[in-house]
Amino acid sequence: MDSETMICELKSIEEKHKHDKVFTGQLNIAEMACNVRKNLKNLNLTRTPDSPRLRSGS
Repeated sequence: MDSETMICELKSIEEKHKHDKVFTGQLNIAEMACNVRKNLKNLNLTRTPDSPRLRSGS
């Protein structure tokens, strides 16, 4: 899975879970997806042409 596909998937996860009620000590999936998506975008922007492409662990 390439990074652009991951960004799109994270955005859909973020939208799906944005109205979930999160109690103390629970993981906020929407917030986590948003943070990962932004970090992944930043990594793609700072990547040089010689850098290897970001790929999943498969």
